[in-house]
Amino acid sequence: MILLISLLEIEVTSPSEQYAGADVSYSFKSLARFYGRYEHDLNLLIISRAQIGARAYLTNDIAVTGDYIYRQPRISYNSIFHVFNQNSNSEIEGGLEYSYNPMIHLFGKFASVQYSGDNSQRYTIGLNAEYGSLIYSGNSGYAGELNSLSAQLMYPLFDNVLTPTIGISRSSYKMAK
Repeated sequence: MILLISLLEIEVTSPSEQYAGADVSYSFKSLARFYGRYEHDLNLLIISRAQIGARAYLTNDIAVTGDYIYRQPRISYNSIFHVFNQNSNSEIEGGLEYSYNPMIHLFGKFASVQYSGDNSQRYTIGLNAEYGSLIYSGNSGYAGELNSLSAQLMYPLFDNVLTPTIGISRSSYKMAK
């Protein structure tokens, strides 16, 4: 009896996810800050994400914010989901921030998210303090109806070596028609 054994090495030549990106920020004295971000998908040769943002200080305590974000869905290059249609989305968000004192900040934001043929709205109001936060957020429109309330408390111990944290949240979601 003759027994033949052969070994076959299988090489996978399929590329993994590859992105190139850059972040840029600029502060103009204490009056305004600008931010930009760009990510490029090197496999598909498309823009993966682009973002521009600005924060203008109306006073020492009040700031106005604005952001624009464009996103492509981030689906693994080798995934079967690449055979399906994929649509980008873009969002415009505006906000107002108020610093009551250096340890207490109030904020409110509203965003409109544009999908292919539809849109959704997102709104958030909250309070950030030195040892915790309380935030309400919601969505309505194409992405469904979401209402969420979250609270978080933390307290640093041993010269900030250990920070015990506790949080609680409550959410409800209903799909859009």
